[in-house]
Amino acid sequence: MDSEDNKRSVSLRWLYLLFGLLVLALLAWASLRTLRETPNREASVELPGKGWVTIRFQTEPFPPLPSGTVMLTFMPVNSRGVMVDLGQSLPYSIGARGSETPLQTGQALLDPSGMNYQAGVQFPVVGDYWLVLDLSSGKQVRFQLYVEPAQ
Repeated sequence: MDSEDNKRSVSLRWLYLLFGLLVLALLAWASLRTLRETPNREASVELPGKGWVTIRFQTEPFPPLPSGTVMLTFMPVNSRGVMVDLGQSLPYSIGARGSETPLQTGQALLDPSGMNYQAGVQFPVVGDYWLVLDLSSGKQVRFQLYVEPAQ
């Protein structure tokens, strides 16, 4: 009888372990999906003379599509939520995930209202992309985005 009880307890332990791993995998998958579907992205960097600056990044349309122009919007704000002046333009580069070679480079220009920087880009195909925004003093922020197929 004891060996049968031991086999059951070992089997139950494996079952509990597998269930726990399944729950963790589902949580990780849901978290990654939520990040992918979030229209606003933020990255913070410390800039000399400006302190910590948070760059808010958005695309229009969201999610970005490979057909037509996608507007990139960057809004640099300080810890009090006030717009930080980073000059008239911010250089950026875009590349495909898994490659460090940029597919596109350009300048995000300060919009007429002076509230944020904007640039229009076109993505060649559906997939994962990285975007690096060059800031003053050689600092950079990196964003990731997923371009979805047109519906």
